[in-house]
Amino acid sequence: IPETLLLTGISSAIYTPLYCATFLGLLSLVEGKGISGATQRINADFRELIVHSTKIWAPINMILFGLVALELRTLACMGFHYVFLVGLALWDTAATAATAATAEK
Repeated sequence: IPETLLLTGISSAIYTPLYCATFLGLLSLVEGKGISGATQRINADFRELIVHSTKIWAPINMILFGLVALELRTLACMGFHYVFLVGLALWDTAATAATAATAEK
């Protein structure tokens, strides 16, 4: 259990913030918003995304690091990650729609 907690803590403290910032930045760049748009997006959405990502991934990482055999971790992680990305896309779509609806009013 100490190793599981350590690995989960490292993932939550280092990997998750980097992943969230990279996701938001690259998404903005792909949408053609440029560096300033990416910076604005990171400033606006980073906190919410990191909180939700940590709530989701900390328990998943406890399962991955504590219960899944080492030789199956990559496969299991990719399965969880795929589901997470679908959820992330849905979150982004809802956030974009909410922003557009607010702008129309």
